[in-house]
This record gives sequence, structure tokens and C-alpha cells, in this order.
Amino acid sequence: HIDLTGKRIIVTGASRGIGQAIAAQLLKSGAVVIGHYNETPVMIDGLNNDEQNRLVPLKANLEEPVEVVELFKTAARDNKVDVIINNAGIAIESDPAGSIEEFTKGWQKTMAVNLQATALLCSKAVEHFKTTEGGIIINISSRAVFRGDTETYLAYAASKGGVNAMMLPLA
Repeated sequence: HIDLTGKRIIVTGASRGIGQAIAAQLLKSGAVVIGHYNETPVMIDGLNNDEQNRLVPLKANLEEPVEVVELFKTAARDNKVDVIINNAGIAIESDPAGSIEEFTKGWQKTMAVNLQATALLCSKAVEHFKTTEGGIIINISSRAVFRGDTETYLAYAASKGGVNAMMLPLA
């Protein structure tokens, strides 16, 4: 059992999939979880009342830089953030063989959510950690960075590769 009592942890993309599973485990370990979502509110089955009370859902569209920054500011308001887990990500088709408009639209949306939002949240976290006792950043990447996927998901692999490349100078 890992005891995370008193730790405040932001989890992006906490409304489903890996993010929801991460949030559920963190709550069971005693953390306060700021669960980010975009459209579907964070709902985790099987939580007791104490765990449910430590779940703080926050809505933000990660395509919008102002909302990304506000997400961190709201999570950190009057409290210390100890950890941020950048889990949210989208994998939408953007076929380079298709129209330039459709490819560019998919590319830009993927980069905004997967890379730009992660970079902004990392920047805000580092700024915050300098005024506190430090903290931890965990970025969820993808095997697509190393093995590739289909060409229609080129933007996804590139965005996750960007996340990996960003972390070395940031560290």
C-alpha cells in the first residue's frame, strides 16, 4: 500500500481510460485528486465517501491555452500541488494523403492537446514547484513514438515524441 495522504495530484484526462484508473488508485491511496475532464465529468465507481470527497473535478478544453493555464491556477489556488500527471491525449486521424485542410486541422488539434497543453502544464508546474518544496511531473507518452503506427496517426506519434523530447531539457 502506498500512502499518499495529504498529496494533491492533478490528473488530466481523468474521466475515462488510463486517466480514470490512475485517479481511482490515487484516491484509494489517500491523495486529493484534481481530475481534469473536457466533456464527460469524472465519475469513478466504487469509491467510499472519503475517496469521493477527495475527488475535485475540473473542466478545461486542452485545445485552449487560456483554459490550460486556468486549470493549473485553479488546482493550485490556496493549496500546494505535489504532482501533475499529464495523461490526456487524443489520437485522431489526419491523413497526409488527404486534403491539406483536413490534415492540418487534425494535426493542429492533436498538437494543441497532446503537446502544447502538456508543455504549458509542465511550465506552470515548474513555476509552482519553485515556490513550494518541489514536486513531480509524470507525462504519459506512447509506444507510437518508438514503433510508429499507421500514417493516418502521424500527428499522434509526432506529438508524443515531442513530449518525450521536451522532458530532457525541462528536467
